[in-house]
Order: sequence, then C-alpha cells, then structure tokens
Amino acid sequence: MTNGFSGGNDGNGTPPGGSGFGPPPQGFGQPPQQVPFGQSPAFGAPPGTTPQQGGFGQPPQQGGFGQPPQQGFGQPPQQGGFGQPPQQGFGQAPGPSFGQPPTSPQQPHGLSAGFGTPPTFQFNPSAPTASFGGGGGSGMGRFAASGCITALVAIVGVGASVWRTMAPSGGSTGLPAFGLPSATTSAPANPDDALGAKLDKYIVNCVNIFSSRAVDARNRYLSWADAETGPTGEERNIFGVYTFPIEVSRCTGAITEAASMQPQQPQLEAAANAYAQALTGLAPILVEADTYYSRRNYADDHMARGRELHPRLMAAFEAFQQANVAMRTIIDDTQDQLQTRLLARIANDPAQRPWFLVLTSIRSAKNVTRMADTSTIDEHGKITGVDAAAFSLLVMQAERDVDAMRAYAAANPAAMNGYSLYSSYERECNEFVTASKEMQRRITGDQAFSDSEMHIIAEMDMGESVSGSPMQVEDGYDELVSAFNNLH
Repeated sequence: MTNGFSGGNDGNGTPPGGSGFGPPPQGFGQPPQQVPFGQSPAFGAPPGTTPQQGGFGQPPQQGGFGQPPQQGFGQPPQQGGFGQPPQQGFGQAPGPSFGQPPTSPQQPHGLSAGFGTPPTFQFNPSAPTASFGGGGGSGMGRFAASGCITALVAIVGVGASVWRTMAPSGGSTGLPAFGLPSATTSAPANPDDALGAKLDKYIVNCVNIFSSRAVDARNRYLSWADAETGPTGEERNIFGVYTFPIEVSRCTGAITEAASMQPQQPQLEAAANAYAQALTGLAPILVEADTYYSRRNYADDHMARGRELHPRLMAAFEAFQQANVAMRTIIDDTQDQLQTRLLARIANDPAQRPWFLVLTSIRSAKNVTRMADTSTIDEHGKITGVDAAAFSLLVMQAERDVDAMRAYAAANPAAMNGYSLYSSYERECNEFVTASKEMQRRITGDQAFSDSEMHIIAEMDMGESVSGSPMQVEDGYDELVSAFNNLH
C-alpha cells in the first residue's frame, strides 16, 4: 500500500496523481475540489463516484489524501493499550498499576508502590507548622512523621515473602525490597524471614495503601480550609477531601492475620491494633465529608455542616497520625535490624555480590532521605535544620555505593541479566544522587531559593520540580523505591 505521507510523487500528505480523492488540492489538508467532502472516487472512476474501497479517512489500496500509515499513526500498540500495562508501547503504565491498589498481598513486586503514589512532601500555607505524623515538624506545613511519608522498603529473604518499610517519618508509598530475590513463597528459611513475612502484612496491606492516603486527605482538606477556624464558605476554592481507595477491611483483616503469625511481637501487634482502630474511625468521616463537599451541599446550608465536620475531621486525622507514627516507628526499627543482618549474611558471598551492591545503594539513599526529611525551609528561602557536614558525608557515601554498583554491572553484565529492569533502577539511582548533591550544594553554599522557586514550593506545592529542594530528594527516593520494587 502506498503511504499517503511518503515523499516523491505522493508528497507530504499530498494525494497521489493517479488515484485518491481527485485532483490535488491547492492547500494542504483541504478537500478535493471536484469531489464531495467525505468521499473519494474509486480508482480510475469519474470524480464524485462513491468509493468501492472505502471513503474519506480510510486507507485505499493506492494511497490517498491524509491516509494513516500501515502501522497506524498514534495508535496504541498491539500488545497493550493506553492505561493498560503492556510489555512495551505507547501510553504504557508502570509495573505497579497507576491509580489502583495492589491486587494481591503476596505479589512480590510492584505492590509497595501503593495507590497512585502520593507526593512525599506537602506544603500548605494555611496549615500549622507542626508536622502531621509527629517527630519534630518540618516547618512549612509538612504533614507526616518527621515531615513526609517516605517510601517503605521491601526486604525479600531467602524463600520468604516481602518485607517493606523505610522510616517512621511517614512519606510516600512503596518500599524497596531488601533481601535475596526468590521465586518461592515457601515457609521462611530462618527467623528473620519469618519476621519479615509478618511485617509484610502490615506494610503491604496497611501502610502502603492507607497511611499516605490519609496524609494526602489531610493535605487536600487543609489546602483550602483553615486548620484552626475551619471552613467558612468564603474560600476562593473548596476542594473537599480525599477518601480511601478501598475498604479498610483490607488492612484490618491483615492485622488480624499477622497477629497469629510467628514470631509474636507484642509491641508491634498492639500498635497495629491501635492503627486499625484509628483507621476505622477516620474512614467514615472522610466519606461523610467527601459526600458533603462533592455535592456542593455547602451552597445550600452556608457551610453549616462543614463547620460541624471540621473538629471531627481534625480529631480523626490527629488520632490516625499518632497511631501511624507509632506503628511505622516499630516497623522501621525492626527492619533496620533485619537489613543489617541480611547484608552481613551475604556480604562475602560472590554469588550474591550484585544483590549486596543493590541493597547497599538503596540503604544509603534511605539514609540521605531521612536527613533531608528533617530539614526546614525558612522565611528567607534557605534550608535549615540539617548538619551540612553530616549531610555531605551521607551524600558522598550514597554516590560511592551507586558508583560501585554501576562499575560492577558494567564489568559483569551477565551477572545483572538476572535482574529484570535493573537499568531502570540504575537510572533512578543516578537521578537520586544528582538531586541529593544539588541539595547538598544549597546547604553548604548557603544558597536561598529564589522568589519564583519559593512560589513553586509554597504556593504551587510542586517542590519536587525545584532543583536542590528537600522535596526533590524525597520524590527521587520514592521513584528509586518504585524501581527497586520492580527488580526481580
């Protein structure tokens, strides 16, 4: 079939001289002069004849005006479509479903990215400076433990399922997997793997789905409503509040199941029960508020119900954030210990050298992110709250670990072939190091953000797009975690 967009006699979009839609038009994209618009003559027939092979916009055998090429112009690929997770092609979605909750708590890859991966840093000019999630607030209205909800890390042990967590600071969703990749889901081979499998129940089914969404719901609400006085009805924009993506029974059921798993962890199990109670208290209030605001019922009662809902919402948010921080702190401390022992087990095993280097790189990135999360941007646009020398050492270590991994991969390409999507992980490592070094330069050089950059950070809530910002480091870590969880 002659392509209507080819060169030569056909020209660039010009109908061929021997067929098509009649005489070539004078202007590109105009209908033929002697043929009714929407029709094309059959090959060799008089002008105006209804086509035998199709009409305007169809691919005739000999080519035609504006016809699509054989492979389709802008078509979705054969192996997938827009919004679906094809293996390759146009519009493909990432490994973890975009905007959808994980489908199975046992699935080892992609689950930890959570629901839609909410942003890790939230700035809200109208919100109080105390952080949502506890741990010394990060100024600028950051809501999460220690400032943001950072990604939780997945740790896969030998023959075990997935462990995930990152820091009690709360943060985005998604956790890198610290462990030995394994296709099996048999009983854990050692006590650490058993404990990791238990943690997995909490992280995959609770933290990665509900914790960040609760933070996002609060941030959404306080982006337009005053935290102290509540809504008035006079706000320029009334955005309402988010709800949870799925039923909270996903989490409460997993907590019940985890309680029966060995080893017994009384403190963790008590914290998880408190988390479940706070979650079940928050969920219906979010639905109630969302119904009120999405239907614009405030236009009928002059925001009377909104003022009544406000203290209940804030109390539910506060109860949840306390329970969230308590459970995440225990999970994070436990995982640090598990990770340390795992790395010690495989440090001298040549067969596990690639995985050791990968795990070391993600651990260093986590340490950088933790310190970045303690920072504050003051009224002069400068990053404060971070020890410049200590932060520089962490960034330097992260860069060394990433470079060691890259050097090994370059020298031993066959060894990395067993890790699907390793190249994506390496790319995210590089981008994370770049973001971290830019923040380091801001701190050591005492460089303030410009007025335009502060506008993006403070008013547009897009700090992840500003070079050298803590939010860019935190967002980079989340992307790194997502790439890590796709390794298998």
